[in-house]
Amino acid sequence: MTIDRTFIIDAVERAVATYMQVFLGLLIVSGVTDISTVKVAAVSAIPAGLSVLKSVLAERFAPGTVSPASLAPR
Repeated sequence: MTIDRTFIIDAVERAVATYMQVFLGLLIVSGVTDISTVKVAAVSAIPAGLSVLKSVLAERFAPGTVSPASLAPR
């Protein structure tokens, strides 16, 4: 398994994007339900962490497959 600068940039980019998507989605829903912003922030971290885990597992079992959707330089 090769963890280089490109892999780290890609994994961080995916985690931040996932976190923001979930956070904003839950924040919108929290207007309808009674969820506090702190809970929304905490719950949003779970999918972001799973995104990093998926990136690590993908690199382990299919090395060198940086996503073309990534902004990380090749």
